Amino acid sequence: MENKGNFCNDKGEYILSNPWLRVYLSPWGAGIHRIYCKSPDNTFKNIALTLKDIVDYTQNSSYAGATLAPTSGRLEHGILKLSGHHFTLDRNENEKNHLHGGSHNLSFCQWTLKELTDVTAQFTADAVDGLDGYPGNRKFEVTYKINGNQLEISQNAWSDKETYFNLSNHTYFNLNSFSESGLDQYLYIQSERAAINDISHIPWMISDIKNTPLDFRYKRIIGRQKERFSSDSQIQYARGFNHCYLLKKENSSLPDAALFSLDKKICMELYTDSPALVFYSGGFLNSDLQYRKNENDTEPLYPGCAIALEPCSVPAFNGNVQGMRTFSRQIIYKFIPNDIEP
Repeated sequence: MENKGNFCNDKGEYILSNPWLRVYLSPWGAGIHRIYCKSPDNTFKNIALTLKDIVDYTQNSSYAGATLAPTSGRLEHGILKLSGHHFTLDRNENEKNHLHGGSHNLSFCQWTLKELTDVTAQFTADAVDGLDGYPGNRKFEVTYKINGNQLEISQNAWSDKETYFNLSNHTYFNLNSFSESGLDQYLYIQSERAAINDISHIPWMISDIKNTPLDFRYKRIIGRQKERFSSDSQIQYARGFNHCYLLKKENSSLPDAALFSLDKKICMELYTDSPALVFYSGGFLNSDLQYRKNENDTEPLYPGCAIALEPCSVPAFNGNVQGMRTFSRQIIYKFIPNDIEP
């Protein structure tokens, strides 16, 4: 591993920096703590949800900034059907369903730093055969790189047995730099179909979303969309949005999703090779934890203070998945400070 040098602060965060971005990373969950991007007035503002204390990331019920591994999302009753074999996974959500890889998921673990430069950091972790019910001795690798105004994430995994991988990242974004709610952002998703959930947030069917509460084919203010359809069961179950969108992938010139500050002076475009994306509007964030509103002030978390966009695989209906020994996922966040409509 390269010398940490000036790239590590007294909080144990690793800092990637260039003239456009400053990204603060942690070995806890191989996670993102802060993202400072250059704004139109040439100042740097944090647009990622940052918990008050480093220790909060060791028991991170919000999964803020964390790498989701070995899997993301929910499996009903913890049932995994893999290549003709049934596995019973840890039911870590209300002792009913399997969430984000189980009780011993890697979001709450300390990863090993393998490489660090001023623009790149790589973390690795292992999981043993049978942990939380998953087959295979598994190895994981997450690499962060800043390239101009882009933050690039490469997620890779390997197993000595057929298993199931579905890694993601759970950073919450507020391009208003927390001066406004995270619901006061414009959102666009290149998708015409999404999963419909039951009351436990388990997907049970794929549906056309044109002109429905889940329709973000054109950029809309998230909070207004939520209020407009407040009586809809999908909005009520999620206290907003917590849905998996199947990405259209027909127009490569368009981002898979785009988020805009309320004044439209900062845009974040998201590109991924994933077939789907979960949009979570933070409806279940609560005051059990505090976040850093700025360098000096902290406040309790509140519903919708920031939103997450999580690239993922297509939902595993009834626990049916394709077995795999290797996994790769690419995520790119492109930050664009301007006053121009896209």
